[in-house]
Amino acid sequence: MCELLALHFNQNINPRFSLKGFQQRARVHSHGWGLAWFPDGEAQIIKEPRNAMNSSLFEAVYDGPWVKSKNILSHLRFATHGNHLQQNTHPFMRYYRKKSIVFAHNGVLNGHESLALKGYQPAGETDSEHAFCHLLGAMKEQKLELERPGHYPKIQDILKHINSLGKFNCIFSDGERLFVYHTATPGKSLHYAIRKAPFGRITLSDLDMSLNLEDEKNPDTRGVVIATAAITDNENWQALPKGQLFVFKDGVCIFGEIHAHDTPAHL
Repeated sequence: MCELLALHFNQNINPRFSLKGFQQRARVHSHGWGLAWFPDGEAQIIKEPRNAMNSSLFEAVYDGPWVKSKNILSHLRFATHGNHLQQNTHPFMRYYRKKSIVFAHNGVLNGHESLALKGYQPAGETDSEHAFCHLLGAMKEQKLELERPGHYPKIQDILKHINSLGKFNCIFSDGERLFVYHTATPGKSLHYAIRKAPFGRITLSDLDMSLNLEDEKNPDTRGVVIATAAITDNENWQALPKGQLFVFKDGVCIFGEIHAHDTPAHL
């Protein structure tokens, strides 16, 4: 399987601390890593078909101050479909209605070739990219818009159809909104933590490092962190409800219900 990480906030953030903790999970998920963010609204992606623990490029990204965005997506790959190649490494990007859309997936789909492709074609061999192309093609056929909440139930229906083929956790973004779908298959495999004032100190689960968020964020900052499993020890992480789509914009959930979204996290 793979590991997913998404950060969505109402202001630009630097993901340095979260990425350093996330990197440790490449000890198991070692077949590739990728990072996407949206400077000026256009997606930028850096990815490699190699272990993030041994990547000088990952370290350069981690040390660099230039990765800042309201929406940041990252993926660690444990290959099940396709060779260890650049084109099979997540995240994937396509244009939809003149906007760049970034997508990453965790899970395994059986018989993904049965998903019809209309207008979008995969460049690699993965079930993940095939599912992404199917999603965009189905949305285009139904004339669905990511900007319109009234269209989200139909997007959820497409995702549920893909989910019928196996485990399907996915995250995708157009730079303004973060879309998260938690598989209906057994097991709790996507979690979230709310971050909003009052801020305090957080500690990574996989590394002996801590950070005082009060030094990093102003009191108006709010948002959510999505991860396959909790990446910090002292935040209020909860499993997302299963078989549902969740959409976040400006730091809050605008589609789907998550528990205690308006309650400050104990950081």
